[in-house]
Amino acid sequence: MNILYATSADFRRTDAPTVRAKALARALAGRGHRVQLLAPGKPSDTSDLPCPALFLPYPRIRRLGAALFHLRLWWHTTFRPRGGTDVVLMQEAPFGHYIAAMAERFGVPLVVEVNGLIVEDARLRGASARQIAGISERFGGMYARASRIVALTEPIRDYLIAQFGVPAERIRVSPNGVETDRFYPEDRKTSRDSFGIDAGERVVFYIGSFHSQHGLDLLLDAVSILKNRGQKMLFLLGGEGGERARLEERVRNEGLGRMARFLGRLSSEELRRAIAASDLCLNPASIRFSALTDATFPQKLYEYLACERPALSIGGSAQMKSTLVERRTGWCLDPIESTAEKLAVTLAAIFDDPGEMVARGRRGREIVLREATYQAVAQRMERILQEAIGRSTEGVNGDGR
Repeated sequence: MNILYATSADFRRTDAPTVRAKALARALAGRGHRVQLLAPGKPSDTSDLPCPALFLPYPRIRRLGAALFHLRLWWHTTFRPRGGTDVVLMQEAPFGHYIAAMAERFGVPLVVEVNGLIVEDARLRGASARQIAGISERFGGMYARASRIVALTEPIRDYLIAQFGVPAERIRVSPNGVETDRFYPEDRKTSRDSFGIDAGERVVFYIGSFHSQHGLDLLLDAVSILKNRGQKMLFLLGGEGGERARLEERVRNEGLGRMARFLGRLSSEELRRAIAASDLCLNPASIRFSALTDATFPQKLYEYLACERPALSIGGSAQMKSTLVERRTGWCLDPIESTAEKLAVTLAAIFDDPGEMVARGRRGREIVLREATYQAVAQRMERILQEAIGRSTEGVNGDGR
């Protein structure tokens, strides 16, 4: 298949949308498909991109900018791809309604990935009623044009049906995955040496964006409690975001510098080493945003488990709770009951049984290898794309293209 993969990912960053776009494009290309990426942000180094990519910045001048963007998009998507485009795969993008209209205009099937609750997210971030109405109209129109919609979890599928009236038969659920050739267990001592961490240190790691929905203030409250009780732990905090400067200032003001270290943006290699240097990894969340976190399964959890590290999550979808709690690869706290005291007590209790941490980490790696590789994600996506264009693998040329 010739696949145009339009994504919201800004390839100058290393956040979850970027990781997913690269990994899925790489896996689809590895299955013999011709993939072209379309994204808004061009990185300074394009050597890590898995396939040809076109970068079109989102228009800033509403009317003229949109017209020029539309013309460039039409030129590149209609004439440039060799052999034409069989299907458009779109990760929800700010310019998604343009692409959806273009696909409809030229009769190209459209498949849309949905990884969150778009209207609920806007509402929780303080969007006005007018802004929410505009978002609902744009995304509703995009979903209506899609031949298939790929929901990350079952709660997202149910949300699309209830909020946008999407017919259930057009939605497929396909969980996240991880590139196990990039995320795997590394030597703990070597990894700790690279960060200057003592062998006997109890280390907790977080990777993600520094925004209010991730509940990092609650985490620092728990760190303060642990410090006051003489519980020695080191919290490594990786990532960037609008809240980072304020959180760093809070750490300085409260004298938490010996227990909380900010690592900044990490490459995939640095991220793997940071996970390997830790004993436990975190997926914190704010109670205010629990409706969002309870519907998702973050990329980072699979990365933790792939590196044989157990995870502690605040909230999460039924799928996440099943993976962490029922299958014993980590722990999960109810966000409504998650006070700083409860989090501090839970962290201390987990470290009281280091053997159980190791066992849960190993079990997580085994589950990832069986069920959550990007090869498995690409296989599911391939079937969905073929559904959208109305043909099977055998009906093309027998080799998966």
